[in-house]
Amino acid sequence: MWTPEGEPLLWYTVNNVLSRYGRGVDRKDWPLMLSAFHEDAVDDHGSGVGSPAEFAERFAKGQGDVEQCQHVNGQVYLLEIDRDAREVLVETYCIGYQRLRPGATTVGPLFVAPHISAELPAGRLLSVGNRYFDLMSERDGELRIAHRTVIYEWMHIEHSDEQAPLLTRTMAQRSADDLTYTKLADFRL
Repeated sequence: MWTPEGEPLLWYTVNNVLSRYGRGVDRKDWPLMLSAFHEDAVDDHGSGVGSPAEFAERFAKGQGDVEQCQHVNGQVYLLEIDRDAREVLVETYCIGYQRLRPGATTVGPLFVAPHISAELPAGRLLSVGNRYFDLMSERDGELRIAHRTVIYEWMHIEHSDEQAPLLTRTMAQRSADDLTYTKLADFRL
């Protein structure tokens, strides 16, 4: 993984770490999200600097009325690779969405916008363009994030009416009830 010949494996591993984080947040699977970080990692989301566990706790508290959440990772650029130290500096473009249900009991700070009435109920859709600036390091054979800083490009908040049920059998769930938690063996029946 740390030789020029091993760079495809490094790319795969970096993308796996990034995907665990996004899936963990989107499905409210906090252990999966935290598995992207070393236990002593630093997380800087702009609203505070602390451990990933502290971020997860703060973030989870505001997710009660958030019906949908989606992280879409774009280009991933390995800015610098230190093969001897087994570290890689990574920039990842991301667009994230969160949808606050119209009957929300509270409107958290992420959903406050001067052009939308503060009166409840008010469904809102938050769109954010950001970049993750990550120092990833390998420890005990596992690559994880050691330090993350989120760099914000833009944010947009708009009114969002009740979501029309599409295909209810396959609607996303922010839990282990999501279809993607189906095991391979269940597809083989």
